[in-house]
Amino acid sequence: MATDVNKDVIRSTPLLLHLVDVKVYDVDKKWSALKDVWRKEYR
Repeated sequence: MATDVNKDVIRSTPLLLHLVDVKVYDVDKKWSALKDVWRKEYR
């Protein structure tokens, strides 16, 4: 299935919600996982 969603879109979208990624885990060449948390000033 073709899509415009890529890692840049996935990583930039939480920034709009005042979230930051603190961990990135590469599962393999195709898959990775992110951990997002609220920015300190929004906790």
